[in-house]
Amino acid sequence: EYPRVKFQETIFGVKTFMDEHHLKLDLQARVVSYLSVTWRRLKGQAMPGGQRLMHDLPLELQMDIDYEKAQSTLVKVPFFLHTDLRFLRRLSLETHTYVFAPGEVVIQKGDMGKEMYIIRRGFCELLCCDDQTPICVLGPGQYFGELGFLFRERRGATLRASSYCEVLMLSRNSLDKVLKYFPALAEQFMHIERNKTYME
Repeated sequence: EYPRVKFQETIFGVKTFMDEHHLKLDLQARVVSYLSVTWRRLKGQAMPGGQRLMHDLPLELQMDIDYEKAQSTLVKVPFFLHTDLRFLRRLSLETHTYVFAPGEVVIQKGDMGKEMYIIRRGFCELLCCDDQTPICVLGPGQYFGELGFLFRERRGATLRASSYCEVLMLSRNSLDKVLKYFPALAEQFMHIERNKTYME
């Protein structure tokens, strides 16, 4: 029957997603268990899954999954390093993963900076003022776009992918959304914004 086939496709997609992101086995088991229970309760009248592969999961479970994927990447950024675990879990929910092919521009010099990027896999190259000549290469764990992200400035340089490159993207709007729940951290970020020398 059609609903059961769609459910099995969803389960397969979810398992593949979790395997590719190397999520812990106990977390994978919790996700599959939740989707299976949902299926049994709804009897095929509604399907787990939708716009986001696992958006029907409880918020706490979504945060567990996203934090599991993003934690080792987010802590590479100095201003996230010693922040509250609850903050990082909620922030993880706001991150997005993008893959760029070799030669694709990730950020363009002169554009308004609203996002920052952290490289998970692959490499990007920082280009000279001619937008052609590479100055240096950035690899896994390195980040860029943080000045525009923090100080709402235009991009100072162009970066393009030099290989297939997977990056974690966080927008400034998403950061501000999460900071509303953490007033002490919001105050710290306001201090950074007022003191640009922090980044030098």
